[in-house]
Amino acid sequence: MSMNLFHHITAFSMSEDEKRGFLEAGVEFTRTVKTSRGETVMFEVGENDPRYERVAALVKSLGAKRVRDTSMTVPTLREYIAKIVRPGAERLKQEGYFAMQGEWERGRDVLRQTLELCKSG
Repeated sequence: MSMNLFHHITAFSMSEDEKRGFLEAGVEFTRTVKTSRGETVMFEVGENDPRYERVAALVKSLGAKRVRDTSMTVPTLREYIAKIVRPGAERLKQEGYFAMQGEWERGRDVLRQTLELCKSG
């Protein structure tokens, strides 16, 4: 029995026409951020979703440099954080990893970002 995959997609520098194509394919953006180069949009889609093939073709048309695709075994990024990231962070915390990382400036920055990500889930 194969496991269904879900994809958390972030697409960068989207034009209005490109966004319209995704919306017409039935995509619901979970987040949009306006930038000087267009909009960055985020959404999730499962491989078992009837819209998947059309959405995958639209994603491919953007080119690899404009897309980040995170494959997940749960339907949303929030669930992925709760199921995968948070338990791993808790384990690292118990092992004292974050205390050691906090001794270096870059380590403190990564620690802060990780904790913010865990709290947002």
